[in-house]
Amino acid sequence: MASATHLYSRLAALSACARTQDVRSRATMVSVAFDVSSPSQQFLSDLYDACVASIATSNGTAGSARGENAPADTAAEDAEGSGTSDPAAQLRATCVAAALHYLSRQDGRVVQQFLDSFFLPLLARTGGGALPDKTCRLQLCTGLAALLVSSGHWQQLRQLVGVCGAALDAAAPAAGGPPPQAQAQALAGGQAAVGVPLRVACTLLTAVVQQLCPLAAANEPSAGGAASAGGAAAAAAAAAAAAAAAADGGKELRWVLSRLRFSLRPLLCSPSAAVRQAALKTLVPITLASAQACGGNDLTATAQEVWQLALDLLGASEGAAAATAAAGGASAAASTAAGGGAPAAASASQRTALALLVSASSVLTEPAAGLDVCGCGRFWEELRTCLALPADVDSLERKRALLLLQRLAPPGQMSQPGWALWGALYDILDEFPIHLVAAVWAKVDQLHAPAPEFRTEAVVPKSYIPRKKELKQRKAAAATSPSDADTAAATSAEPDGPATAGDSAPPQAWQCVLWSRALQHGNVQVQRLGMRTFLQRDWRSAEALRGVPPGFVSGVLLPALTRDIHYRGGAAEAEVLDVQALAAAWLQSWFASAPVHHRMEALLALRSVVSGSDLSRLGLQQLMRCVAAAARAAAADGALQRAVAAAAAGGGGAAAAFPGAILAALRGVLVYLTNFTGLPYKRSVWQSVLTTAAAAAPLAAAGGGGCLRLLLELPPATLEPGGELRGQARAWLLGRPVAAASEEDAAAAAASAGSAALSRSETAAVSAWLREMLEEYWGQGQTPAAAASAGSGSGGASGGGGASAASIVQLLLLFDDVEAAYGAVLGRLQQALYGMYGRPYLQAAESYRALVLLRELLAALTRLAAGPAPATGADRTSPSAATSPSPSSSALPSALSNLLVVCCEDICSAASHAADSFLEAEPQEAAGDLSRADAAWACVALSLLHISRSPDPSARTSSSSTSSASSPAASAAAPRRFATALLALLTRLGRTPLPATRHAAVVVGLRAAIAAAEALRQAATCSETVRQLVAERLDPSALAAAALRDAAAAAAAASAAAGAAADSHQDVSQILADVEAAKWPLLDAATALASYDLAAAAPPPPAAAAAAVRVRAAGARPPGGAGMEAALVSEVLSQAVSALSEYPEGQVLPLLRCLRRCWAAVALGGQELQVEAARALGADVTSPAPDGAADDGAADAADGAAGPLPLEALCWSVVRALWNALCATPRRTGPLCAAFVNSALLPCLYVQQQPGRQLRALHGPSGPCRWLLSRLLDWGGASSRFLLLLACQLGSFLPLQPALVECYRREIQTLLLWGSRKGSTYDPEGPSADPAEAEELSAVAPPLEPSLVGGPAIGTEVAPRLALLCCLHQLAVNAGCVWPPPQPAAAPPAAAAAAAPPVSRRPVIVFGESSEWDEQASAAAAGGGGGSAAAAAADDAAADYGAPPPRDPDDPSLAEGRLLWQQLLEVALHDPMLRSDKVRNGSELHRQKVRLWQGLVVLSSFVPRAECGGAVAAMLEQINGNNPPTVKQYVEAVVAALVLREPSLLQSHLLPLLSSYSRHLTGLGSVILIAAQVLLHSPPALQRRQLRPLLLALSPWLMCHGHNVRTYAQLVMWALLQRFPPEDPMWAHSIGDLAYLRHMLSFMDTNVDIVRLRRNIGEPILDWSPAALSHPARVFASAPDSVCLAGSPIEQTTFEGAPPTLVDRIQNFLVSERHRLRDELADRAAEREFAPQDPNRAGGAAAAAAAAAAGTAAGGGGGGIGDFQRKIKPEALMATLTLQGPAAAGGAAAAAAAQGAQAGGGGGGGGGGEEIGLAALLAEEEEEEAAEAQDWKTSSGSRHLRHDVLLVASLIDKLPNLAGLARTCEVLGAGRLVLADLEVTREPLFTSVSVTAEQWLPMEEVKPAALLAWLERRAAEGYTLVGLEQTAESVRLPDYRWPDKVVLVLGREKEGMPPEVLSLLDATLEIPQRGIIRSLNVHVSGAIALYEYVRQMQAAPQP
Repeated sequence: MASATHLYSRLAALSACARTQDVRSRATMVSVAFDVSSPSQQFLSDLYDACVASIATSNGTAGSARGENAPADTAAEDAEGSGTSDPAAQLRATCVAAALHYLSRQDGRVVQQFLDSFFLPLLARTGGGALPDKTCRLQLCTGLAALLVSSGHWQQLRQLVGVCGAALDAAAPAAGGPPPQAQAQALAGGQAAVGVPLRVACTLLTAVVQQLCPLAAANEPSAGGAASAGGAAAAAAAAAAAAAAAADGGKELRWVLSRLRFSLRPLLCSPSAAVRQAALKTLVPITLASAQACGGNDLTATAQEVWQLALDLLGASEGAAAATAAAGGASAAASTAAGGGAPAAASASQRTALALLVSASSVLTEPAAGLDVCGCGRFWEELRTCLALPADVDSLERKRALLLLQRLAPPGQMSQPGWALWGALYDILDEFPIHLVAAVWAKVDQLHAPAPEFRTEAVVPKSYIPRKKELKQRKAAAATSPSDADTAAATSAEPDGPATAGDSAPPQAWQCVLWSRALQHGNVQVQRLGMRTFLQRDWRSAEALRGVPPGFVSGVLLPALTRDIHYRGGAAEAEVLDVQALAAAWLQSWFASAPVHHRMEALLALRSVVSGSDLSRLGLQQLMRCVAAAARAAAADGALQRAVAAAAAGGGGAAAAFPGAILAALRGVLVYLTNFTGLPYKRSVWQSVLTTAAAAAPLAAAGGGGCLRLLLELPPATLEPGGELRGQARAWLLGRPVAAASEEDAAAAAASAGSAALSRSETAAVSAWLREMLEEYWGQGQTPAAAASAGSGSGGASGGGGASAASIVQLLLLFDDVEAAYGAVLGRLQQALYGMYGRPYLQAAESYRALVLLRELLAALTRLAAGPAPATGADRTSPSAATSPSPSSSALPSALSNLLVVCCEDICSAASHAADSFLEAEPQEAAGDLSRADAAWACVALSLLHISRSPDPSARTSSSSTSSASSPAASAAAPRRFATALLALLTRLGRTPLPATRHAAVVVGLRAAIAAAEALRQAATCSETVRQLVAERLDPSALAAAALRDAAAAAAAASAAAGAAADSHQDVSQILADVEAAKWPLLDAATALASYDLAAAAPPPPAAAAAAVRVRAAGARPPGGAGMEAALVSEVLSQAVSALSEYPEGQVLPLLRCLRRCWAAVALGGQELQVEAARALGADVTSPAPDGAADDGAADAADGAAGPLPLEALCWSVVRALWNALCATPRRTGPLCAAFVNSALLPCLYVQQQPGRQLRALHGPSGPCRWLLSRLLDWGGASSRFLLLLACQLGSFLPLQPALVECYRREIQTLLLWGSRKGSTYDPEGPSADPAEAEELSAVAPPLEPSLVGGPAIGTEVAPRLALLCCLHQLAVNAGCVWPPPQPAAAPPAAAAAAAPPVSRRPVIVFGESSEWDEQASAAAAGGGGGSAAAAAADDAAADYGAPPPRDPDDPSLAEGRLLWQQLLEVALHDPMLRSDKVRNGSELHRQKVRLWQGLVVLSSFVPRAECGGAVAAMLEQINGNNPPTVKQYVEAVVAALVLREPSLLQSHLLPLLSSYSRHLTGLGSVILIAAQVLLHSPPALQRRQLRPLLLALSPWLMCHGHNVRTYAQLVMWALLQRFPPEDPMWAHSIGDLAYLRHMLSFMDTNVDIVRLRRNIGEPILDWSPAALSHPARVFASAPDSVCLAGSPIEQTTFEGAPPTLVDRIQNFLVSERHRLRDELADRAAEREFAPQDPNRAGGAAAAAAAAAAGTAAGGGGGGIGDFQRKIKPEALMATLTLQGPAAAGGAAAAAAAQGAQAGGGGGGGGGGEEIGLAALLAEEEEEEAAEAQDWKTSSGSRHLRHDVLLVASLIDKLPNLAGLARTCEVLGAGRLVLADLEVTREPLFTSVSVTAEQWLPMEEVKPAALLAWLERRAAEGYTLVGLEQTAESVRLPDYRWPDKVVLVLGREKEGMPPEVLSLLDATLEIPQRGIIRSLNVHVSGAIALYEYVRQMQAAPQP
């Protein structure tokens, strides 16, 4: 023992010295320290004791606790190296080194002892810090394995492997448990197996396999084994021992391999990621290594097992998805087999399988494995699925799949051109930036060629011949790559095949992997590129379409079509490439060629696409359009329906269930559609759904039940008579064929087919179908509960009968023209209802079904018959009024009325008897009676409405549907009977509380009361009888009190029951929600009835949404039966405010209506009621003031000191609740927005009889109403619909309460300046089926001008501004300040002119007057007569002419309007932004200026005459600025209106500007127009005074150089001479010859240019009238009615409601004239310069050239140059150089050099024979190029000097522009010109302008549809895409630094650059301008930009 202790101490000492050493280094230290070569038994015993003792030390105890089968998860293990500083761990490491060192040659028993007591316990605790680090653990494992194998301790080895196998089994238990031999070997040595961690087991197994594999390899037979070492005995013995060891090692290896194979599947299928990772990293490699070492059958079996395991793992995710889909009812289309539709992310099994295959790929491909990998189609399908994984986190899995493709593909396949290109494209899709992807993606054309219409070809001039050098290079390249040449030959022989891939192109299934990756890329631009390139392929081959897997269509393409990125750009983009049309066409082709089961699979994918993603409304619309087209193509050949019929006849199957599945998917689409607004989108989806259903699920295959269930999801109004979907639905149900040429016509064709009259057979079929449904409906169940389920509108039998009440009524309304059909229904109803209580044998369920069916029918007909509510006064048109379908022309309503009259008593009796079910505390049959009561009272209420709205009873005739006709007396008594029953119910409910403990009874009772109250309210507007009954017997106050009482009692009972029974299953929150949902509609009806004066002679309006509740004293009842007690009003208001803060979904509308009526009642009820209501709301208020104090000024001031008014405090509580509810609103529907506007802008709070402190308190800067309105503007700032409602409501108050203008000036300015940058219209939501919603919309104040409601402006962003301006104009009308100037007086008749006294004539014929004329005029005036007095009176009238003073200068409307005018004028003149004249057309600043000046035009009526001068002087600066014409026309209108109000401004302000000729003002044309219009519409006296100065000032401008000013002057002069010709009496005072005026008029009448100008722009000046200039109708009108002083064409206004201006028309005219003149000049120049030449007369050309040269020589030596331009003709020059051969060329060059020397001035020929000039340059060319010079056009020297700039003109279509660009490109040396069609170069007009430039310039043809793809390819080639367009980020042309390689893109002539092209550009440039036009011709712009590029290139330093 002492020796053992001593050895232990020595080992501990060595451990302290070897803290950083590993096990091997420690072994060396031990051997040196102990110096024991052959250990004795005692030494081994001491070592054993020391080793065992080292395990029991220190922290080993804690480690042993977790050593038993430690979990493999790394998170649960201790950190490695935790024992580095632990002395015990260091000691154990030294013990391990000593044991391994001294056991190498020991007996097996010794080794067994060490193994059991030391090694295995130590390995079991390795994870707990038993050893210092990982290296020690690894060396322990490898050393132990080497010890056991080298010493041949096989039993101990098997024990070690068994322990490791147990660890594997513990980590992932196998289904059958460990193998028996493993269990036996696990207990070797008689001790229990010690569990080791999984990672230790893996390390041990790896070490064992590494030791055994060399032995197994040595066990293979060797040829040299028999001749070893000369036959020496020792060598033979060693060889025998080695052979035996090798044999034993091979045997052990096979045993280990079998153990590994058994554990491999459970480990790889384990749910633990750590276990799978351990198996993949360790066990799989050693298993494969063992199999390879064993070889033979072991290798084959292992390879097959691994292969099958990998296939099972790959298919595991698909199988799980399929099982999930089957359990959830989804279609199989969600699967991704066939390699198209990739899942969202790779599953764990897929990741494991890919990693396993990558590790085993080398083994699987060995011939000994015996696997046919290439022939396994299942594997390649799964591999394509993995390759198409879209998620970014799956990039590693995709790379593994690609590596497998490269390793397992057939030899040589991936090196083929097509597959190599496929690999390159697949790799590039891992990049994110679009420029990196697009650079390579263009090569997809080589895999699948594009369609002919999308192909682009590089075109060069036809005369171009390649140089010999280029030909040699091409031949050499072809010789070095024969395969490419063969491919090119094959491609040329087959033009429709791929460009270069040829037969090596991958199949379509593999190409779809690329499309899947592109369409699901993380970059939306790559998705956009992928979709376009996919649709642009050539899919004319049916084989190519059949190669596309259905999984790609269902899992990739259909979801991709739902993304908005593919449809951005709207119509402009669709003009270039309509993605939706191309996708629909592709789907039609694919579905037509696909097998039937693939068609079903793809169509059923619709459900998963809609439910599995977040779609936008645009995406859903486009998806359904494509699906509709696909469904029509799938059913076109009839194969789909035949397969369905065959499957149904054969007993079912997937095909038989297809019609029901597709209808269920379409119902899901309709349900999803309810999330969106916008009637156009919804209408499109509805039509697509019906088209799909008609094609894929006809009635014969789907059955009536499924079809009707789908129709029930559609809005009822669309299917009722007059509905837009009625014809389409009828055509589907009748099975009528629909023939449509395109998808757009399919819905219209179906509607037309369905609207046709029914044939006899169709009528009989419909009648039989309806009778069958009736029988099925009446035969469902025998209990009331069963009847309730059968009568519900959402259900019906699931088997396909679908016989629910709603479906029967739906079918009946669709075919209401079939008398036999509705006769059968009404007859059955009468049979069940008539005398039901006289037949005790009648079952309760039958009567209940009859009531339910009658309720559905009455509800549908009531909704159909409900039209716009009759107005009480003048007809008012609402901007958002809902239109209802046209009423039906069938006899069904009349027949139903007869039925109701006959069964009136029975229905009322049934309802009265059923009322006990919800009034009694414990009825006998609660469930059935409640349902019957609900249906019965609904029938009574709806019957009253139907009877009241029916025609005169005396006009009704009997119907064949009823057995007994109703008499007129019975018809007249029916409304009274129904109304009496309803009033009795309400009276009973008011007196008898509902049973609070039965919440269902409370809900049913409240719903019955709601139906009764609403029916009575609406019937009172139609029937005098009902109105009188309501006035006599109804008490709304009792009804409201009952609603509050019963709801509170039910809520208290539910809370008490929930508190008493903790285990109660009743959901209290649901009970409370149900009660609240019934309480507020009842209170809504009660408050509505309380707001009517039923005693009035006129009936109450149906839409009194803003009326106040009539308040009455407690116990009193005013005449008419209406009114509500004050305390009850306060209580309802308080509860409404409290409930609104919680925002009860679905109850906001009735809640707002209650709040609004009660709030208005409190506001009008006096201060006592206001104080009571405010205190109920918890507001702090003061005591009420004495009566009448509010009307006194002194009391008003006293109130201000007392504190806030009670109404103000009350309003603060209400507006805060309204604002909080508005913020919580999830969807801004039209009715909801109208309800909030009606509540927030309560009329009684804004319009008050005596405005005072109360008005200031509510609407002042800190008032509650203004606080709420400002927030409403912010909340609805993005919705033109909401702002329209707000503007209409607020604007209607301004004329009634002008003081509001001062309070809301800021808000009015915000509304006037509001607008959207895009200028888009809002989406109408269509008619509302809910009467409450329709009333809310009709309650909003309409615009004051109904004629403007139907105009195009009201539906756009202009609508709020227009509505508010109409109200402001009405304010001016009320103030009397609108001044329409009178029409000019007519000329006096000839007789009166002859009788008039003679007047003095001036002796001059010029416009000016001489002093002599002034003296004569003065003398004539002094000598006065009658004529002089008349003239003086006329002059006085002229002096007083102008706007008359307002009738009431103190009118508040006048003062408030003037205040608003001053505010907006201040903004227009002094705002830093809005006063600026640096405005870009179409910018937001441009839009705001237009809006501002539109408002100023309307407000100009408020300007007094005294302020007109100052305003005009300030606005002239705006006129002289550089504002756009659309702004300037409104400024002109304002100035003209002010000058017309104060005519003296014409002489004082305008004429001086016209007479100032030293400076050309920018706004001179505007001043001319204003002055002319003022003069033309002035009285004759003023015209006589101002005509002469105006003509004097105007005449010089007729000669102005500026086109615009001269044109204005000419038009104005023409207008003045037309109005005042020389024969006019206006010139009667003149003497002399006025022929100059006649000549001027004749010139303007006959001159071609002037006539053409007037013909193009019309007679705008004379057509204009100043009458009603400030009316909004003129502000937003076009044609002569507009405010534009020069008129405007009859065109729809599109830019902020502003019409086109005269400036635009004049500019367009001048531009066209310039083009015409340039074309003429170009034609003439071309005729002179480029006369036709005969190419055969070469000698003549040479002679001409020689003569020209001689002439030049003669002119040399300083001779005169001449007075003409001399251009060198290339024909003559080249003829001189080439016609005589190279020698002649050299002589000609020398002659030219000599002539050049002479021309240089006579001396300096200095170089002797040196050649200079162009001829010298050409002579230096190589000799082989001289032969090509025969064609002079191809020898252009400019070809060497071309720049690398490509000018794109594909968007230009005018020939002069294209020809000019060609000429410019040739002159400036552009690299290429891109045109849309090269055929235009042959047009005479083109050649006349281009002057042969097309023959020298390389050109390329790119269609506009292919331009985007072409630009993307150029960008990929390194070109910079630059566009010439004014944008927000455009750069000034001189500031831009051009790169070398540029593509310069030019836009269209008028529209400019399309948005989709702008999105691709790298930069946009604009040309700096100073003029007004702001536009240049596209040819000129392109030439300027191209010259700037050339200039910069030439200025750059050359390399």
